[in-house]
Amino acid sequence: MKKRINIMICIVILGIGWSVYFENTTSGLKPTISGVIESEYKPHYVKTETNNYKMLWNGKYRYTFTGYAEDGKKQEIVRVIDKELRPDAYLRIYAEGRLGKYWEEVQEDEIPEKALSKIK
Repeated sequence: MKKRINIMICIVILGIGWSVYFENTTSGLKPTISGVIESEYKPHYVKTETNNYKMLWNGKYRYTFTGYAEDGKKQEIVRVIDKELRPDAYLRIYAEGRLGKYWEEVQEDEIPEKALSKIK
């Protein structure tokens, strides 16, 4: 009986740990959450290409971008996306190091000049 209770407690602890991990790694960030993006993830700007992705076994796409921060600093960014992106689109990707977390498509006039000059 004691062994069953210990096993059940372990299962509950593992379940809680997994749900916390899953929520923190897959939920993405919303730009409306004040302070989170500005403090941890910096916006980088990229232009999509036809050959910068690899289709994964689960139907998702692993993209490797060369992005530029607002000050023009270059950064390689990796992001898994649920769909194939159209070529020659501009994206704003919030990233910390190589990890791209949240992304959105933007128009060319929304990109800061230093980053845009590097993209073109």
